[in-house]
Amino acid sequence: MFFIREMLPEEKDAVEKFFERSLGLIDRIVFGISFEEALKSAKEQRGDTLVAEHNSEIVGTVSMQIQQIKSEFAGFVDALATPQRTSRIRHRHFISGKCFSRLEKRSCTTIYATADRYNRQNTEYTGTVTR
Repeated sequence: MFFIREMLPEEKDAVEKFFERSLGLIDRIVFGISFEEALKSAKEQRGDTLVAEHNSEIVGTVSMQIQQIKSEFAGFVDALATPQRTSRIRHRHFISGKCFSRLEKRSCTTIYATADRYNRQNTEYTGTVTR
């Protein structure tokens, strides 16, 4: 069993090591940039990074940012990473669901989840998701 929680500031290195173990070179570069932006947003109370944990080990991560567009708030889901194992889709399902719930609770009326061209086959999300 695993659970999803907000990343603690002292876990930055552990999340980066998770990226190294789970992603290819190009993905690590792209995710590293997204992760740094998410950390900046979290400091400004405009986003978070969540981690999925199993047996005290990080097994997934997702970052989100919130932006105000006119009078509404939009959530942007970025840097969703899970291990390359059979449980990958299940981890993505739970961690993305928690992310969407958190953005909705923070008054986001639109949520965008993007995929880039470096994603491997069988990715769960492609394009833009509007809720």
